[in-house]
Amino acid sequence: RQIEKKAFEEDPLRQENYMNEVGLAISRLILEHSLAETSDSSKKIYLLCGQGNNAGDAYTLASYLIKEGLDVTAIQIKGRDKSDLLTKKREEFLQASGRMIDFNHESPPLFEDQSLIIDGLFGIGFRGEPEGDYESLIQHVNQAKQEVISIDIPSGVNGCLGLPKARHNEKAKAIKASKTLTLEFPKLGLFLGGAWDYVGHLQIIKFGLPINLKNKAISDARIFQVEELRNLLPDLPRSRHKYTAGVVSAWAGSKGMEGAAALCTKSAMYSGSGLVKLFVDEQNYSNFFHVPPEIVKVPFSLEEKREDLFEVLTTTINKSHVFILGPGIGTKHASQEMMKHLLKRSKVPLVLDADALNILALLKIPIPEGSILTPHLGEMQRLLHADKAFKSCDADLFHACQTFVEDTKTTLVLKGAPSFIFHPQQLPVVMSWGTPGMATAGSGDVLTGLVAGLLSQGLAKRDAAILGVHLHALAGELAAKSIGPHSLTASHLIEALPKAFMKLKDNHK
Repeated sequence: RQIEKKAFEEDPLRQENYMNEVGLAISRLILEHSLAETSDSSKKIYLLCGQGNNAGDAYTLASYLIKEGLDVTAIQIKGRDKSDLLTKKREEFLQASGRMIDFNHESPPLFEDQSLIIDGLFGIGFRGEPEGDYESLIQHVNQAKQEVISIDIPSGVNGCLGLPKARHNEKAKAIKASKTLTLEFPKLGLFLGGAWDYVGHLQIIKFGLPINLKNKAISDARIFQVEELRNLLPDLPRSRHKYTAGVVSAWAGSKGMEGAAALCTKSAMYSGSGLVKLFVDEQNYSNFFHVPPEIVKVPFSLEEKREDLFEVLTTTINKSHVFILGPGIGTKHASQEMMKHLLKRSKVPLVLDADALNILALLKIPIPEGSILTPHLGEMQRLLHADKAFKSCDADLFHACQTFVEDTKTTLVLKGAPSFIFHPQQLPVVMSWGTPGMATAGSGDVLTGLVAGLLSQGLAKRDAAILGVHLHALAGELAAKSIGPHSLTASHLIEALPKAFMKLKDNHK
């Protein structure tokens, strides 16, 4: 908004030129993709139009579609136009033989089967919640279950905050888009407060904002492009061997939770680590039979003299490149005591997950600087000692996470849809890849092992976290294509990791 304002101050004619460019770009995309299979141009198109320039964009792209012989009807909410430019674009639409009807909540329009709806009700200036006819039209569109393309942002979503007033498991007052064609920059609100459920496929549309103004923009977060992610892949020198390829040690799994150990260590091995070692309680040793044979099991006994036990374990840890701590270890007193001693004695980077995070929150002990933490929302709530139960990452949590990493000098992966990576003195990173099928037990253990394995191969902590989250999500997408999201398990994620590595290396071709 600030960039556009400065651009318009430099040249008032830019506003209409930009609207024309937006309309042309979106109309071309619709013709190439959404209408590609409609050879007879019979697909009905409906515009949802309010009183702002978002509606002006909709009228403009509709005029281009009409010139291509398409049937377009605008559904207009009654009210006073907020700009002369909107009025002008509506008149051009009508002159181009576009049809317009005023919305009436008592007799809402019937959308023809397989029609396309273009959402131009609200733009990024919207605040609050839709009311009256706006709310009625949004509910009507969502119930119709047609393909919906939102211009810039789904109407009803706050560009800064997402859907802050929406309650968990309740339908928000926002358009549920199939696609969101966001203009020039993604808006942070697309990813916060549960809004991600309403965005659909996100695509960026360029319309010509001046480079010098864009370069001056102050960003809230970053999205990595595929090429940047590909460049993070570890080098594979021909002379490497298992000790130089990366050594990971792990304390994971307890009685009944042996699967967590198997998943995180196997994932670390699949990441490219040359050697992975797992600490296994002697009393429970036989239950770790399903840990892959490539994983070296290091037995220990809690009955052994504590100083001797910790000396043996920390010697193994400090000969490694990375130490995984937490998946499935439980939070009993013995685990707490052992973890406190290992944290004090470990000299290698730590990847902390699951019960390690719960113990940190419970005991309020210092977190070693340079650690990577991989909490989900509930674990983050406990780490922050927050009273609020987070159902999604809202603006308050987003900023609290950045403050947390600045204070603790750690790297934080906040798992979710989307996931966020926080690192001191760096912009937070939004990772929007993935599939709902990844919401399954053990998925986080796979991510922990993957991040640790990449870290062991020499990647910087932030890079290992970013690349690990992306490969994890990409593996989920590939697995879901093969077996469907409903049947996806954590083991499927690991089996898809080789394809994820190869796809990223080939630049997603």
